[in-house]
Amino acid sequence: MIDNFVITEITRVVYVDKNEYPEKVTKFQAKELKTNELIFHYSGKATVYFNGQVLQTSENTIRFLPKGECREYIVDREEIGDCILICFNADRQVGDIAETAFVKNEKVGVLFKQLFLKWVQKDEQYYFECIRYSNFNFVPHMHRHPEVFCVREGSLAVEMNGKREIFNKGDYGWIPSNFIH
Repeated sequence: MIDNFVITEITRVVYVDKNEYPEKVTKFQAKELKTNELIFHYSGKATVYFNGQVLQTSENTIRFLPKGECREYIVDREEIGDCILICFNADRQVGDIAETAFVKNEKVGVLFKQLFLKWVQKDEQYYFECIRYSNFNFVPHMHRHPEVFCVREGSLAVEMNGKREIFNKGDYGWIPSNFIH
């Protein structure tokens, strides 16, 4: 997975309840993933087989599946759990291989829930952007018709309602650093 990208479109945000897939093994039949998939696991434990890779998931892990060919996608559950799935397109190819990572930052799970709640409200005047920079630290940004959006070496600038705000990389995501007038 590349280090920095901008999500240009979110096509789906789904909360998957523990009871949605009660079977121990689920074999997904898609021949191609039309979007990248990012899944935050709140609970449960599973082994995922994806295109010849073996991935372990458990509570507080994020799983990334790349857009493209899907030769194999099997989830073998040791413990049934719940998760939130985000399907998205980006400004560049995000990656070629699937990945999982344990998330130490407690805010990431909260951010996924906030995004899901905003998604189900479906306010068409808003859209979402998200930047990933390293170690699966994400910060979703919800903007109402921003006029400028740019990303440069470790910083991000957004202009809304006549105010420009610059964000810099922090230990746990993008943090506001100052305003430009």
